[in-house]
Amino acid sequence: KQDPKINLKLKEKIAEGIKRWKPQNIHADWVSKFIKINRPILTTNFDYLLEQSDNRISNYIEKQSHGGRFNPLKLKTNNAGRVFNYYYPWNAYYSNKSIKKCNEEFAIWHIHGFCDYVKSIRMGLSDYMGIVEQSRRLLYKSEGNPFNKSNKKEKWIGKNTWLDVFLNNNLLIVGLGLDVQEVSLRWLLIIREKLFQKYEEQGIRKKTWFILNKEFDSMPEGKKLFFEKLNIEIIHAPNSNCIYNKLPTII
Repeated sequence: KQDPKINLKLKEKIAEGIKRWKPQNIHADWVSKFIKINRPILTTNFDYLLEQSDNRISNYIEKQSHGGRFNPLKLKTNNAGRVFNYYYPWNAYYSNKSIKKCNEEFAIWHIHGFCDYVKSIRMGLSDYMGIVEQSRRLLYKSEGNPFNKSNKKEKWIGKNTWLDVFLNNNLLIVGLGLDVQEVSLRWLLIIREKLFQKYEEQGIRKKTWFILNKEFDSMPEGKKLFFEKLNIEIIHAPNSNCIYNKLPTII
C-alpha cells in the first residue's frame, strides 16, 4: 500500500525541481496564439512555463488580490459560491485577465494540479482514480448535472471548471500518449462521447483531434479502435518540430 506521507514528499521534491525550469520560445508562441484566438488551454503539466512565457499573464497574476497565483472562477448556487480546493482546484485558472466564461475565453487550466499547491498534483493510478471519483461527483451527484435532461445546466456545480472546458469544446490533443495508464483522461473521453450521443439531436457534438507524433509514438490496433469508437480523429505528424513549431500557426 502506498504511504501518503512518502507520496507527498515525492510530490514536494518534484515541485521543487519543476520550479527551476524556464520557459522556451515555443511556450510563448503557443500562448500568444491562444490569446489571439481567445481559446482555453488545458495542460496536464504541473509547471508554469506557459504562464511565465508571456508578460501579459505573469504581470496580471502579480496584480491579483491576496497575492495568489490563482484566480478561481466561482459559481453562485442556491447555497454558496464554490471556494478554492487545495486538492482539486478545478475552478482555478491563469490568464491575462479575469474571465467570466471558461469556454469562450483564453485561460490556462491545469488538469493534474499546480506545483505551487503540492496536494493538488495528480500522478499515478491512485491520483488518477481520484480525478475519476471527483468527476463522478460533479457529473452525476450535483445539481444541474449534464446527464439529467430535466436539470438546468446553468446550476451545474462543474460549470466554469476545467471539466467544463474538457466536455464542451473542440479538443486538440498534443503531447499526450493517452495510453492505458492514463485512465482518468480515457474515462473522461468516454464520458464526453456519451454526452454527445445523449444530446445528439441538440447538435452539441464537438470535434476531437489527436496529434500522433510518428517520430516517437505508435498506434496499436487496440488504441486505434478505442479512438475510432470515440470519434477521435488521428492526425499523423512526422516529427516534434512539425507539431510544436508549425501547429500554432494553423490552429
